[in-house]
Amino acid sequence: MIYRRYRAEDLTALGAIEERCFEPQLRFTPTYLRQLIKRDETATWVAEDDGTVVGFAIVEWGKSAGGTGGYLQIIEVLPEWRGHGIDTRLMSLAEASASNVKAHAMLLHVDAEDKAAIRLYERCGYRRRGGKGHHYVRGRAALLYMKDLGQQGWTWTWNRRSKATKTLLPLLLHNM
Repeated sequence: MIYRRYRAEDLTALGAIEERCFEPQLRFTPTYLRQLIKRDETATWVAEDDGTVVGFAIVEWGKSAGGTGGYLQIIEVLPEWRGHGIDTRLMSLAEASASNVKAHAMLLHVDAEDKAAIRLYERCGYRRRGGKGHHYVRGRAALLYMKDLGQQGWTWTWNRRSKATKTLLPLLLHNM
C-alpha cells in the first residue's frame, strides 16, 4: 500500500469511491470535490494499491482569533479494503497535515448512525463534543468529534450548552 498526496489524475477515482461509499444525497458533487481539493487550506491524501486508488481523506484548516483548527472534510475507503488499517493511516496523515500548519485540534462531523465511523474516530483518539439534529438529509443527526493535536499553550473547553468557548468557535460554526 502506498500513501501519497493527491494528483490531478486521481479525481475520477475519488469520485468513483464517493459513489460506492455514500448514498446519492450524501455525496459530494464532483464540482464540490474538485473545489475542495484545490483550496490552499486543504490536503488530500490517497491510499493506492498496485496503481488503484482504494481510499482517500481530505482535511481542511482555518484560523480564528485563538489559533488554527483542522476539520476532516471526508475519509473514505472502498468496502472491500476496509479492515486493513487504511482508514487509520489516512487519519494519521490528515492529522499530520493539520499539525504542520500549527492546528491545535481536529474537528469532524459523523452521521450519528454510522457506528463503524464512530468506532474509527474514537479509536484514533477523538472524543464526542456535541451534536446537531437534522444536519444531514432525511433529518439525520450529526455528532461532533474533536481531538487535541497537542500544540502547546492551547486548551479546549466546552460549556453545558455544547458551545465552544475557546479558539475554534468560528471554524466550528462554519462547519456545523
